[in-house]
Amino acid sequence: MSTTRSIYTSTAKTFVVTKKHVKNGKTLLTNVLFLEIEQYLQNIISKYEAFINTNPKLYKIQMLKNAYLNDCLQLNAQVKKLNHLELHIQITAAQKKQKPKTICKATYKFPIEKELPKAS
Repeated sequence: MSTTRSIYTSTAKTFVVTKKHVKNGKTLLTNVLFLEIEQYLQNIISKYEAFINTNPKLYKIQMLKNAYLNDCLQLNAQVKKLNHLELHIQITAAQKKQKPKTICKATYKFPIEKELPKAS
């Protein structure tokens, strides 16, 4: 049985869906969500630009639900894979409610440029 455990979890980013973010006054535009995800991702990896290529490559995306006007969305990041060749980070977008509903999962790959320093 294979299990995946998170190596790293980042601080969350929250944003509210406004009128300028929706089409026909109802659902969130997909490109707005992608831009928010990529900005969040760039903010996270900027600290590690000496070790990884900071141009993210979208590896996998799952659109699970729609987001609507005035929804509060929360973005979270988790490292899913880390080895000497590459880093995989998964960004999850969920409605920020008592029972959060995941609306999107996106996994990005980054090639490792230099050997990562060992933890002391």
